[in-house]
Amino acid sequence: MADQEDFKYNLKSINHYKYLDTYYKFGGSHSECDLLRREFPSKEGIYDFCLSLRGNLEYFDNLKNLDLFTNDKCQYLNCWIHDRLLNLGFDIAGESTTIFLQILKYFTFFKLDEKCKYEFFHIDKNKYEKMKKLYDYVLDFMNIQWYANTYGCSEENKEYINERRRIYQEVKEDCENNTRQAYCIVLKHLKEAYKNDELTSFECTKMKSIPLRAELEGKLQGAHRGDSGDLQHALGPRSDHPGEFPTASAGQTEESSFSSSTPMAVFFPFLGSLLSVFTLYRFTPMGPWLRTRFLPKKMDGTNMGEVETFESVENDYENVNLTPHISKHLIGYNP
Repeated sequence: MADQEDFKYNLKSINHYKYLDTYYKFGGSHSECDLLRREFPSKEGIYDFCLSLRGNLEYFDNLKNLDLFTNDKCQYLNCWIHDRLLNLGFDIAGESTTIFLQILKYFTFFKLDEKCKYEFFHIDKNKYEKMKKLYDYVLDFMNIQWYANTYGCSEENKEYINERRRIYQEVKEDCENNTRQAYCIVLKHLKEAYKNDELTSFECTKMKSIPLRAELEGKLQGAHRGDSGDLQHALGPRSDHPGEFPTASAGQTEESSFSSSTPMAVFFPFLGSLLSVFTLYRFTPMGPWLRTRFLPKKMDGTNMGEVETFESVENDYENVNLTPHISKHLIGYNP
């Protein structure tokens, strides 16, 4: 989830470019943009870009004034155009010349020559990206300053600001040597927007404290690189699911399962064998043969009573386990 106290998620420049993508897209000419798509079939997204561009040009007077410097909406429209062209894969060489000429025709068609000129198309990619970062920084600066002073900066925030200060110095030094470079216009606009050099003097002085979670993650990463035993001992038993107590180890579980299943594995085969012998003895012609083979030929009264008692008990358990149909069929059978 985005940190709502981080200025990266509250940049005005991002919202402004989305506004230029969508707000006046309905004003674009579908037929003209379809022609452009046919001319550049490999450029996925050029049709939507064309609709947004022609809508912005037709409703140029209605575009937001950003109140930063003179005619700022024209400069940011040019930034948006060149950024979207780079994203589509165009540059200042080769087939890009054709798209640049087509956009110039759009500006002429909507009679914007006096209000806003198409620029930046002749600036190389590296210098354009530096210029755009500075234009975006001007647009975002009030938000960045407020969030940084109110909530503090992360290390990433600090680097974001320092990078723009470095870019400003690079552009300034380059333009001092050659003031006629097209991208040098950004320095004039920065000075107009912030006359007291606030952009170059601002620094992160209030740093955010490291969250407890991040601190623990750092300790865990350190434990992976070294001996994790001490850390685990300090943190206590861990569970894969919050709120649960630690469970037995896999070895303990397997051992418990093995010990409980072993008696059952012995008992059931033995019981099956016993029932088989008993069935042969009681309900087949082999019964008399088994009696003559394995029982004494002469029994006294006491032994006979014991055998009858045992047989009676066996019959009681047998009748419990037999189905009613089988029990009824076997009543009175006593070989």
